Amino acid sequence: INAVKNSLFPINPINGKRHFTLFSRSFDKFVGDKIVFPLLHLNSWSTKQCIPHSKQKMQTCIDTVVDKLLDHNRELLLPEGQESFTYKMHTLAGTQCNAYALMGGNMVVFSELIKEIAESLETSDITHTTVCFADDTKATVNLEGLKIEDVLGALIGHEMTHIASRHSVHLLVESIARTLLHFTLDSEDVTGSLLSYFTSRKREIESDITGCYLSYKAGYDPRGALYLQELFASSTSPK
Repeated sequence: INAVKNSLFPINPINGKRHFTLFSRSFDKFVGDKIVFPLLHLNSWSTKQCIPHSKQKMQTCIDTVVDKLLDHNRELLLPEGQESFTYKMHTLAGTQCNAYALMGGNMVVFSELIKEIAESLETSDITHTTVCFADDTKATVNLEGLKIEDVLGALIGHEMTHIASRHSVHLLVESIARTLLHFTLDSEDVTGSLLSYFTSRKREIESDITGCYLSYKAGYDPRGALYLQELFASSTSPK
């Protein structure tokens, strides 16, 4: 009984809660590695570009940050007693200012987003941000002096949280449930659509907060997460 419970309702290592996943972690890895990632990137290629104003290769920098995040956050990202995901961020050439995670461990960041971060830091476009608290008080945070690794730490930590929490599988299960409900009711599932929106926002908030925590534990400046949010807010980059 416990084996079935842990398989269908495993504990999310990020928030400590049980979630109905329907599928095993092996399913995540197989579908992500063998189906989703290859299909999405049939016409994509890895970049050999260097970070602007640096001689360091983009992929080398990304690999270093991923390894450091893993080394300092194993209890969350590689929990004992569970099949481990293989976290790998692929730096792809292209004009998209985007990064995302796929089930099973694969992540993608496009070179254009790394360029935008590097150029923003070089020109000091963003110097501060205002943080609002639950009691309506506000605080101004100085964002000067950050390194690109601090910002990438928050970005990659965010995507790694999506994987560790198995957000893609949760979304898949919700989609299946909405489809079944739609056919059962023979009407548009407005309630399901609203639920999907709010759960999606909840997953993004969880990834923002946890990504900052993972980055901090790895030794990166946690202000990098605030810088990233300011960059997204001031540009056309996806949030």
